[in-house]
Amino acid sequence: MSAARFHNALRILLSLDGYDLINAGVADENWGTPEASERDQMAAFLSDPAREAIRMPDANFDRLVALLESRQPSAPVATNRPGDQAAIYAEETGVDYATALVHCNMD
Repeated sequence: MSAARFHNALRILLSLDGYDLINAGVADENWGTPEASERDQMAAFLSDPAREAIRMPDANFDRLVALLESRQPSAPVATNRPGDQAAIYAEETGVDYATALVHCNMD
């Protein structure tokens, strides 16, 4: 994971609210064990999301990670690669791609 992607994941984590957690199946009664304690799971998460993420069971954590990933921007598509111009040239002129690649790489 790149530093930028990690940084964005932290931003997403800090912007989540209770509805997000419930809808994604992250929050359930005291991380799946309502009898474990009387503490307020949601308030604890909203107060300190990183600490609560570490405390939650693996299944809940997996759903949290899936939620974070779903909100990440898609990876940028490389443009202006060496073969891009050759492909356009080949399409426009009708020459084969190998010839177009040679023509486009000659300066």
